[in-house]
Amino acid sequence: MSEKNGSGRINRRTFLRHASSGAIAAGMAVGMAGEASAAALQPTPAPFRPQAGGKRPPNVILLITDQNAAGLTKKAGFPFDTMPTMDRLAGQGVDFERAYCTMPACTPSRTSMITGRWPCAHRVRMNYQADAAYYEKDLYKVAKEAGYLTAMCGKNHTYLKAGPKVDFWREYSHEAGDKTNGDPAMHAAYEKWIKNLHFNVATEPTPFPVEAQFPYRIVTDAIEFIDKAGASPFFLQLSIAEPHNPEQVPAPYWDMFPPEKIPGRGAADLSALNKLGYRAEWLHELEKFGHPDIDGQWKRYVSNYLGALRMIDDQ
Repeated sequence: MSEKNGSGRINRRTFLRHASSGAIAAGMAVGMAGEASAAALQPTPAPFRPQAGGKRPPNVILLITDQNAAGLTKKAGFPFDTMPTMDRLAGQGVDFERAYCTMPACTPSRTSMITGRWPCAHRVRMNYQADAAYYEKDLYKVAKEAGYLTAMCGKNHTYLKAGPKVDFWREYSHEAGDKTNGDPAMHAAYEKWIKNLHFNVATEPTPFPVEAQFPYRIVTDAIEFIDKAGASPFFLQLSIAEPHNPEQVPAPYWDMFPPEKIPGRGAADLSALNKLGYRAEWLHELEKFGHPDIDGQWKRYVSNYLGALRMIDDQ
């Protein structure tokens, strides 16, 4: 694959490789619906603050994936090579092997990421409480005050909104997203199809190409922002909604990690639910309510999930 396409723009894997020279944070969270159009890139309101010696400030990329379980890459000892690019980034930088989110729910966890506060301090305790966020400054305000251009590409699911703090805004959920780039008709057809999964696992390959998938589209939007930023330092939140359910992938990611080769469950049967308590039992019943055959399809679910990890990594 060439480093640039015919228009001189960097390709996706080159984009992520270049990103490894900046600051990258990886996070995990859970989802919300929403769709927004792009905001125009605005001039930076404050002068750049050069570092000692007059050096240009570094670009900062906050890279987030959603419900990305730890330990599922080759570097972590997993038998499948699901995320070689992320493994390489971890190997070249600092890999926090015992990092934890502040709360196992999307909005509280994401609010902590951008405010630097625990949920008990920012006061967001659940996914329907985004506007309760309490903070003095967040990453976007700090970046703007330092003279950075700012962008949010992908899943938001916080109090954050398009406005003066964010120069470039392209929002996605798990079922819909911005259609500025690519084929709008194909994107609309894909989103109609994915809504019909009702957040369940697909039992056949997704009948749309990778270019319709949200990771591809989000990275495309991010590259557009980087191109427009030019020589200006930037803060970019690149927030991919996958591998959160609905678990679906197109070729070549379908059966890249075949169900018959998926390692066995940690517990041989579901008797462990009794030991975990009523919350675990209630969650399992909720899963069966939405997808009655979830226990029979769990290997397909994991196969699609691992395929989604590789699809994300390839962007």
